[in-house]
Parts: sequence; C-alpha cells; structure tokens
Amino acid sequence: QLVTVTAERDQLTHEIRNLHKQVKKAEGRAEACDNRLRKSERARATIKQQLEQALAFSRELISDQETLLRQLAERTHETTHVVRVGSENAVRMDTLRSKLKGLERGAKVQLDVLEQRMKAQEAGMNKAKASWAKEMGKLKSAIKEKDATIEQLQQERNKSKEEVELVWEAVAADTQRVKEAVRIAELLPSDDGDG
Repeated sequence: QLVTVTAERDQLTHEIRNLHKQVKKAEGRAEACDNRLRKSERARATIKQQLEQALAFSRELISDQETLLRQLAERTHETTHVVRVGSENAVRMDTLRSKLKGLERGAKVQLDVLEQRMKAQEAGMNKAKASWAKEMGKLKSAIKEKDATIEQLQQERNKSKEEVELVWEAVAADTQRVKEAVRIAELLPSDDGDG
C-alpha cells in the first residue's frame, strides 16, 4: 500500500505542476491582451487628437479668410470690380465652409466607427479575461483539492510506516521473550538428573 500511496502522490504532484503551467499560460495570454488593448487605446487617442487638430486648423483658416474678406469688402465696397471679387470670394468661402462641414462629418463618422470597434474589442477582451479568470479559478481549486489529497496520502503513508514499525517492535519483543524462555529452560535441571 505504501508503494500505491507514493505512486498516487507522485501522479498528483505531476498533475499540479501541469495545472500551474496552464495557469501561467492563461495569465500570459491575459497580459498580452491587456497590452494590445492599451496600444489600441493609445492609437485611438492619437487619431482623435490629430483629427481635432486638423479641424481646429481648418476652422482657424476659415476664420482668417472670413476676416480678410470682410476687411476687403469694407475698404473697397464702392468698386464694382471689388464687389464681384468679393462675391467670388464669398462663394469660395461658402465652398470652404461646406468642405469643412463635410470634413467634420467624415471625422465624426470615423471616430464613431473607431469608438465602436474599440468598445467591441474591449468587450471581447473583458469576456476573454472573465473566461480565463474562471478557468484559473477552476485550476486553483483543482490544485487545492490535489494538495489536500496529497496531504491525506502522506498522513496515511506515515501512519502505515508507524504501524509497520510497531509490528516490527512487537515481533522483536516476542523474539526476545522466546529467546529468554529458551535460555531459562536450558538452565533448569533435567528430570533425568541426579534426583
């Protein structure tokens, strides 16, 4: 039985090592996903910042052009030629404003799409992390159970050793008693003696 208990203990120890390896792999996958998520979030923030800067620059450019147009119209309002030029500039400004609005709409659409992708990716990562956490919880529970089994088997092995030692001690004591009885018997006078 000692051999069986030892073999079971070794098997359980091997299983626990494998479970620890699986836990480390799951933790590594979770960390890699966290890193990818952080990189995606940084990329989203960078793109959003660049779009906001481009829109701010476009608005500033439009504002400067409108200011120049007003100054030009105020100073040269009396000339038909300037009025015509001003009208052409006004048309160009309307075109620029329309383009700016289109750019803003396009940027908003891109940001919305990016935001949806990031949310979907984040939800996927959270789901994966929850799954890995559940898996690691099961593995740790299995490890705890195996540890308890090993402890029980070790106690049984120690108890068996103690029982074997007690048996050997009893055998040794009985042997000693038999030897002592034989020695005493040899010292006793024989019935065929001088009596």
